[in-house]
Amino acid sequence: NNMYRFLMSPSASSTHSVVWSPGQVGFASSAGTDPAFSRWNFADGASPAPGVGDARLHLNLYIGAGQAPSIPVDREVIISRVQYSPIGAEAGFLRTQDSTSYLTDSYSLPTDAASLGCSVQVESDSSWLTVAGDTLHYSVSQNTGPARSGNLILQSTSCNLALGRQVLTVNQAGLVCDPSFADPSTHVGFIDSIRSIFIRAVSPVCNWTLTPTAPWIKIVSNASGSGDANVQVAIDSNGVPNLRQGSLKLNNGKEHRVYQDSSETMFALSPTVSVACGTQAGRFGVSWISSAEGVEIRLNTPSGQLVGQAEPSGSVDLPNLTDGTLIYLLAHPDTNPSPRILASARAIVRTGDCTIPSISPRGLVNTASYHSVSIAPGSLATIFGDHFTGSTIKANSNPLPNHLGDIEVILAGSRCPISFVSPNQINFVVPANIPPGRNLLSVGQATAEVNVTPVSPGIFTISGNGFGIPFASVTAVFSDGHTQDLQAYSCAAAGCTGVPMSVSEDASDLYVVLYGTGFRNLRNATASLGSFAAEVLYAGPQPQFPGLDQINLRITKPAGITGRQTLRIRTDGTNSNAVDLIFQ
Repeated sequence: NNMYRFLMSPSASSTHSVVWSPGQVGFASSAGTDPAFSRWNFADGASPAPGVGDARLHLNLYIGAGQAPSIPVDREVIISRVQYSPIGAEAGFLRTQDSTSYLTDSYSLPTDAASLGCSVQVESDSSWLTVAGDTLHYSVSQNTGPARSGNLILQSTSCNLALGRQVLTVNQAGLVCDPSFADPSTHVGFIDSIRSIFIRAVSPVCNWTLTPTAPWIKIVSNASGSGDANVQVAIDSNGVPNLRQGSLKLNNGKEHRVYQDSSETMFALSPTVSVACGTQAGRFGVSWISSAEGVEIRLNTPSGQLVGQAEPSGSVDLPNLTDGTLIYLLAHPDTNPSPRILASARAIVRTGDCTIPSISPRGLVNTASYHSVSIAPGSLATIFGDHFTGSTIKANSNPLPNHLGDIEVILAGSRCPISFVSPNQINFVVPANIPPGRNLLSVGQATAEVNVTPVSPGIFTISGNGFGIPFASVTAVFSDGHTQDLQAYSCAAAGCTGVPMSVSEDASDLYVVLYGTGFRNLRNATASLGSFAAEVLYAGPQPQFPGLDQINLRITKPAGITGRQTLRIRTDGTNSNAVDLIFQ
């Protein structure tokens, strides 16, 4: 009894909609270019509009006078789509597609249910796709196969679901095994050495094979494997006067270059990794010893930016460097018609907290002289830096401990005896068995390179930094055999100062005893005090303290010595720091 009839073409494609709201039902039909050729709203009548939850929709096909069609029927109605759009809150996924990596991970579920006050449930149609109990997150398991897709399906008993937003499709990438090197290159000294090369394998199931391209590079651990790994590589000593280059290659073609210093050169970078924090850029220093008459330092390529030209041995701070900057040491072209590449290093700069432990540029020095060119086996060495530890501790045992507080110093794989630690300084003894060459030192995660030479002479001074008056005992000896002790310095609460010494005209000899470090392994030594030659009577260990050396000198016919006289020691061709004695 509530009908509205209208005519339309039997072959037209049409759309019919019903909008059902409390107390009213609206009908609309459209076809072709006519968006609404028929409309009818029903609001009252003998049969009122049913309430929510009591609606029934029927679609009937009649042919003529309301009579059911006979069988067979030569007419049809094709229903191509039915859409139901409930009125009120409609919960759904905020997006319908997610893309994830092959790795196991957890992701947030993007729904608007919580903001609508709806209670929802989410189900997965894939075993690798898991929904957390609170339905706020979902996780994917690692995919070691090809790419795959799964669906998360939203359900609710308290809210309607938005059309087209009930399903979230998750597309997970498949595993692509593409192993790589953690660092692009390794730079080593001319002596035999073993280095660890780290391979990132993407996944534990990814296989890799490593092959050296030069006969002087040898793999001493497994040359193949799966997952991340440290591969031990042995590098033969370099007998040629030029830097040489080889590489290690992965089976996917990626390459790790190996640069080895020439046989005539040692080159050390300190620190090896610099921390850039705040406005502070990466800071580095280099030290070198070369048989070339002169050297120059260039950046990135052998013909790149010239940092400076220098003597055959020395050390220098470098300008602010960026991560990956290559540093080359070359024989100076003025003294070498065919410039030779002698050594190289690569600067690594990491951003981080300014409070993490770090070694200063050229921060590894001879404790007596503060020279940063090299240190010697069995000598005393000092590391300067920042944030090594939170307290100051002095060792009070003999032998010295290999751990002091929370500090451990490792040089060329050996633990070093430690005598003193503070936030900015560490004093230690270089193990006697450390081989000469370019060696790596580490304090926790802070690392630096150092040149180790058989001798690296340093003389202790009262200033504590290798300059000025030495800690020396001076004795004048007379022809009749009696002696006179001369005071080279005096100390008070405020510190020590040099004292002018007076040498009598009839003194026949002057004996000087100096204390230092780094020359116990010498083969020969010479010394001079101003214009006076000094005979070396003894140079070697001072047995009372670990790492301390002593040198005894004799100056004959010292009469007439006055003023400030510079004392120089040379051991096996290497000069110590110059110190001064004052005479009147």
